[in-house]
This record gives sequence, structure tokens and C-alpha cells, in this order.
Amino acid sequence: MATWAASGFAVATEEVRASRLAVCESCDQACEIGIGQVTWHGCKACGCPIARKVSVTTERCPLDKWPKET
Repeated sequence: MATWAASGFAVATEEVRASRLAVCESCDQACEIGIGQVTWHGCKACGCPIARKVSVTTERCPLDKWPKET
């Protein structure tokens, strides 16, 4: 969170977000995570909600599967 704050809370472009999301959706670590009646798509490798993780510029795939940004 501190790294993201230091970046000025920068968010990924739609192109980067879509590219990351496509990788996550096809990954065997993608799963449904839930607390009570609330569920979301998450990552078993790191426990993060995928929608949030792919949108934050300072986040990285724990399995190093995301394409490198240019």
C-alpha cells in the first residue's frame, strides 16, 4: 500500500489492465474467494482480489506471469 501511495495512487491503463486480467482468468491459481455471502475472483498464490490487483500499477503477479510493461 505504501508503494502505491508513493506512486500517487496510479492506476493501470485499460490496455494493461485487460492484458493482466486475461492472464489471471486463464491461470490455474484463479479462484472464488468469499467471506460470508460476499465472493470475488481471487488469486490462490497471493490471496488478492484479481480486479483490484490488475488495476494497481505497482502490483505484480506473484508467479511472474504478467507481460512486462513498456
